[in-house]
Amino acid sequence: MSKSRKFSCFLMGSQSRLIQCAEILLQKGHQILGVISAEPSIQRWAKEKNLWQVMPSSDIVKLLEQQPFDLFFSIDNFYKVPNEILTLPRLYAINFHDAPLPKYGGVNATNWAIINGERIHGITWHIMTDLIDAGDILKQKTFPLYDVETAYTLNAKCYEESIKCFDELINELGKDQVQPIRQNLENRTYFPRWKRPPAACTIDWNRSADEIYALFRGLNFSSYWNPLGLPKLYLGDDAVIVRQMNILESATSATPGTITAVGDGIINVATATQEVVLGEFCLFGGATISPSQFLLKYGLREGSQLPRLEGERADNITKIHSQLCRYEDFWIQRLASVEPIEVPYKKRRVLTSNPSEYQEERFSTSMLTMKNWELSEKPGDMVLAAFLLYLSRIGVKETFDINFRDESLQEVLMGEEVFFASHVPLRIDADYEQSFEEFFKAIQKQIESVRSHESYARDLGLRDTILRKAFIPHFSQGLPVVVERTKHLSGYQPKCDAELIIVIPDDGKECLCLFDEEVMDRPGIGRMREQFTVLLNDIALEQDRLIGSLSILPEQESQMLLTEWQGPGMAYPQATCLHHLFEAQVERTPDAEALVFENERLTYRELNRRANQVAHRLRALGVGPETLVGLCVNRSLEMVVGILGILKSGGAYVPLDPTYPQERLTFMLEDTRASVVLTQQSLAANLPPNSAEILYLDAPDVQLMPSDATANENPVSGVKPENLAYIIYTSGSTGKPKGVLVTHANVVRLFKATESWFHFGPEDVWTLFHSHAFDFSVWEIWGALFYGGRLVIVPYEVSRSPKEFYRLLVRERVTVLNQTPSAFQQLIQAEETGGPEDNLALRLVIFGGEVLELQSLKPWIKRHGDTNPQLVNMYGITETTVHVTYRPIAAEDVQSGRGSVIGVPIPDLQVYVLDRYLHPVPIGVAGELYVGGAGLARGYLNRPELTEERFILNPFSNMPGARLYKTGDVARYLLNRDLEYLGRADQQVQIRGFRVEPGEIEAVLTEHNAVGQTVVIVREDQAGDQRLVAYFVSASHDAVTVIELRKHLRTKLPEYMIPQHFVELDALPLTPSGKVDRRALPAPQEDRQTEETYVAPQNEVEKVVARIWEELLRVKNIGIHDSFFELGGNSLLLVRMLHKLQESFAKELSIVEMFRHPTIETLAKFLTQKQKKARSFATTHDIVKKQKESLKRQKRLATARRQSHE
Repeated sequence: MSKSRKFSCFLMGSQSRLIQCAEILLQKGHQILGVISAEPSIQRWAKEKNLWQVMPSSDIVKLLEQQPFDLFFSIDNFYKVPNEILTLPRLYAINFHDAPLPKYGGVNATNWAIINGERIHGITWHIMTDLIDAGDILKQKTFPLYDVETAYTLNAKCYEESIKCFDELINELGKDQVQPIRQNLENRTYFPRWKRPPAACTIDWNRSADEIYALFRGLNFSSYWNPLGLPKLYLGDDAVIVRQMNILESATSATPGTITAVGDGIINVATATQEVVLGEFCLFGGATISPSQFLLKYGLREGSQLPRLEGERADNITKIHSQLCRYEDFWIQRLASVEPIEVPYKKRRVLTSNPSEYQEERFSTSMLTMKNWELSEKPGDMVLAAFLLYLSRIGVKETFDINFRDESLQEVLMGEEVFFASHVPLRIDADYEQSFEEFFKAIQKQIESVRSHESYARDLGLRDTILRKAFIPHFSQGLPVVVERTKHLSGYQPKCDAELIIVIPDDGKECLCLFDEEVMDRPGIGRMREQFTVLLNDIALEQDRLIGSLSILPEQESQMLLTEWQGPGMAYPQATCLHHLFEAQVERTPDAEALVFENERLTYRELNRRANQVAHRLRALGVGPETLVGLCVNRSLEMVVGILGILKSGGAYVPLDPTYPQERLTFMLEDTRASVVLTQQSLAANLPPNSAEILYLDAPDVQLMPSDATANENPVSGVKPENLAYIIYTSGSTGKPKGVLVTHANVVRLFKATESWFHFGPEDVWTLFHSHAFDFSVWEIWGALFYGGRLVIVPYEVSRSPKEFYRLLVRERVTVLNQTPSAFQQLIQAEETGGPEDNLALRLVIFGGEVLELQSLKPWIKRHGDTNPQLVNMYGITETTVHVTYRPIAAEDVQSGRGSVIGVPIPDLQVYVLDRYLHPVPIGVAGELYVGGAGLARGYLNRPELTEERFILNPFSNMPGARLYKTGDVARYLLNRDLEYLGRADQQVQIRGFRVEPGEIEAVLTEHNAVGQTVVIVREDQAGDQRLVAYFVSASHDAVTVIELRKHLRTKLPEYMIPQHFVELDALPLTPSGKVDRRALPAPQEDRQTEETYVAPQNEVEKVVARIWEELLRVKNIGIHDSFFELGGNSLLLVRMLHKLQESFAKELSIVEMFRHPTIETLAKFLTQKQKKARSFATTHDIVKKQKESLKRQKRLATARRQSHE
């Protein structure tokens, strides 16, 4: 036996086939000098093999000229190979082609072979020449092409045969046994990239059933990229995509295109020969419809004649399709990154608009067009730019897309909007630092780009794997806003469905506004007209101004927002300190119960005496006004005694929660330089090393108490209302907490300003539920002690047990309850599982601390109504002293599905909603919340730069030194003066290139009856692997499945906003302050991410297959019904699985069979040769359907597959 020759080579390609071929080369001892690829998976493989990597964009000719080599392999290569490369190898430059040559040269050969009814197919390895697919054949293999073959299965078969053939070719090359065979180019057929099936892949009923079925199969790519098109039924004014088809054997005498029979889930249609059976359809928007839904939607029945496309019109559609497909790469990129813009003044939340009739409004725009502009010959172009700027301002987005149409697009489509997009997305990038002229030119450049790429086939979003996930809702009916340019307004008819359509004529004197009155608010449209007019006037007067600073706010509305809605600016008494108000209450009700903790109770007199003891001790240590004293205590009587004692001494308390990490406590002690720390003996070990004097509140009396007489004396410290009362630390964006400086006056005015709303009194019983390090505790403590009420300190363990806390509320007859929404949800559940609600004495439930989703209150309202107790939502932040706004919640609010309304400002505060230039935004438009008034804290401790950044001068006040606090929260004013909270300005995240607002997902998820609480976060448990995870607590005893939740979300959200994982919890973890502890949310289980019910492997074959899968996929507990692809499998892993199965079962296996058996159960049956081979309509198409549902390619592979047809 002669020794095999070893050779050197370069490989260039973009798919996993290259890796398989390269592995063969390495196994046989050949030398790979380099791999030329932009595909990340190939680059990773090459790196693992220590191979030189080259990007296709490099000057590869120059690089390859530097060293001699024998062979160059182009394998699934989507980049042009320079002709100079072809002469460099000492032997050959070799290309792989997925069809037999010379008959099927070009691209999409497998599809055309099926469509043309071929019975034999094959693959070819051939020498590369400057004429594509025309070089001498080195190795070719043919195989039967069966009448059930699809593009998907044939490509899989070609994949398998190409690897085998490559192995043989390498052996022959090594032994110099290769005999190149010249192609007979007279028999050559070449299929260019732009060739498409007739009439945009529309079924021609005048053709034979076999031809129609061949078209259907040739366009069936399963879940992979489809470069050609989807088979369609033409229906006159519309078309649908055919998802299932089979042929009946018997001939038909009916006229082609006649619906001959309607059965259970099927429709029979006559062709020129037999009848075909249609079993499922799909709309261009992605929705699947059954045959019965199809008939109903289009008014068809048995005996109906389906319309035909014939003659010149069919030819025109074919030409348009061949022309537009040249731009598909451009449109895929644009559509994949589309950014809709939301217009305010909507009545309700909708995904798409499908109005039966549009309402009309006319906007006069002559004030702009009367200017002597030289920007455009058509004034309408300037009006268009102005309106796009207006959209950006009211939608609060600088980058967004609208659907656009003009006359040039109409000319291209020739009226064929059934098959091609009548409107295309126009990207707007509004740089607010531009002038209007610069913005206008940027818009014109975008329009020219859109015009040069014309349009796209309507089925594009269903053919591309990336778009398919994002296709709903943005493209099913189009983007929410459509803008059209036309010559004249007369006779205009809308060509698409949208929430808002703006039509602008060439003369630009007025524009037509069409809106869906079921979605858009008519008075809101009137406000839009007024605001747009203001903007147009501003542009006309000051065209050189930055577009971000141009006004859109009518003067009357500005006056209302800045003055009328800010109240009279009432000043409430502040000339006293917190402890002075408490001492006054001691004089009024000395023997009334003030504090309760478990079995301990203190009257107002007793509490005052104990606080005085602490205060006198602190005074002796030099504590006075502006002195910072640490307070590290557990929930206990000592907590309130310590707070009062510190305040009475003149100092300000710094709450140190003993549950905080040592690092955080160390920072706080160092930052405050606290000279004294009050604590408890049991917590001595919790305190980090520090230089402060440590006093134990629970030590023997001798340590703290002077004389009995002194304990009765209220200390005189000289403290004033403007002195500090406390410093509470909040999270900082830098990772270091920041201390907020709050004065006595800040807190005192809070209660005086809200007295008329709450009427707190001595009959009230409050709970101190929250940590003293959370400012909600300030409201709880003084709300009780200022008015002679009783304060029940909730033990930590009870605060973490909703059932125990509920019992405490009943036992102590609590009347005023303050809760974060998260904690209250747990209380609702505790009541539902056995709490006797009639025993509650609550008159007020006050929410704060986090966003309140009104829908979550439905169970409570159903049991208790909305007045007893009264529910109140109060927005606030530590920097503005606990609360800022007030909003009683009514049953109507909960039932109507309103957003998180936070109500009106407290009377001595001002709340503005401003843009980035500190201009007020119109009613209904989102902006950042700024708060001014008597509640503003001094600033941040030791953070002058941050204080200056967040506490700014108030541009709307004439008072010297008046400030505003920049909250970072986004809100909008509603027409009734209510504020609606919309989220954080920085809360958006990006998932797979899409911007996602987790709060929006949470809101929709809580609308499901079975969901009580929910939190949606982005997890990155592995680097680069970002996933949306939804955590939820069930609202009922009825179990809810992940399938149900996904279906619910998909009715209202696009696919990219559907969480990959759902985790059900008994309760959401809370921080000491009662907020959701997001850091404590558990990682989702990685063992199975599939909707199939788990069924363990039953026999030895299934167990062997399961072990192989677990090893390859790194997934545990795989069930026999789980899909290999849903668990993360891909074609590369499939090949490895094939080799392992062949080793384990000593059986020759086919990749095609692996694709056909994607579950352990079906694969095991095949391996034991027990699978039945019947190919009825139902079984065949059930397999196809399951493959469609389960096979999910990675984004890179999908992109590469698409590019292969360039």
